[in-house]
Parts: sequence; C-alpha cells; structure tokens
Amino acid sequence: MDILGIDQSLTMSGLARISGDLVVTDRVGTVPTGKGLADTRQRIRYIVARALKFAPAECLTVIEAPISPAHNAGAVLERAWLFGLLVDQLLIRGPVVQVWPSTRAMYATGNGNAKKPEVLAAMRAQFPFVVIADDNAADALALACMGARYLGSPIDGPITKKRQQAMTSTVWPDSNRSSN
Repeated sequence: MDILGIDQSLTMSGLARISGDLVVTDRVGTVPTGKGLADTRQRIRYIVARALKFAPAECLTVIEAPISPAHNAGAVLERAWLFGLLVDQLLIRGPVVQVWPSTRAMYATGNGNAKKPEVLAAMRAQFPFVVIADDNAADALALACMGARYLGSPIDGPITKKRQQAMTSTVWPDSNRSSN
C-alpha cells in the first residue's frame, strides 16, 4: 500500500508520498486572499485539491494533528476546517492516522521537543537523494516514514527506542501490524 504524509497548513503544507521504492515530497503554498469566509473556503479547497492530486488513489495517510494557537481563535477554526475536510476526503482512499507534532519530532530526531529545522536536518541526512524543500516537506516525510514502518516496510533504517515510543504512542488502524 502507498503512504501519504501530510503536514497541513493554511500557508504552506508539506506532502510526502512513498510508493514502493519511490519517495517524493511536494508543498502546497497559499496566500491570504481576504478575510471573509468565502476567501478562507477558497484557500482550504485549493489546499485539499492539491493534496488529493498528489495522493495515490489508495493509500494510508499519516497527517499531523492540528495545534491550537491560543492567541488566535480564528486560526483554530480555519485549521480545524482544513484538517476536517482533508481527513474526510482522504478516508475515501484508505485509513487516516493523526500524529501529534511532538510525536512526529520524536520519530524524526529522537527528541519530542525538536524544532522544525532539526527535523529538516534529520530528514535531509536520512534521505540525501530526495528533494526536501523545507521543514513542511520534512515533517510530511517523517509522517510518511511512520506509515511505512507501521505497514512493515520501513525505509528509514532500524527502529530506535525513541522511534518505537513514537510508533506505540500513535493510534494505528489496527494492532495486528508490525512497528519494527
């Protein structure tokens, strides 16, 4: 089964796809088009359409759970809207698993408090022949790697204690899969 990793954002979303030996990353960028609901809807639909175009027809999707910025209630609602619409559409293609940002960081670097530049450096070191444009694509790739490991086809080397911890703290579709 193919795997899709998504680090969704209203400004720059990261995408990663693993299809057998093929590992590809991409990004979906948007700019604010206005402050009304119709403009927000347009941005969200654009992101979802681009993500679905990048996604395999059937796949396991591993998506970063949205965080809630306490200082901006509007951003919370917009992030939830984007997350919900993405999950709704991706469930048609297969199971969708959410991973918290700290779990993704722990899997990628061994440190749940790692910042985005650290995840980017870790993913570029792990995959020197894959184009990883920025931290958004790196986050998506780390998520896709978690999905590959869950399916029993890891592409990022042996399991470490921290990776095992990240894998077991994630709720996967069933418990019959390996997390080696």
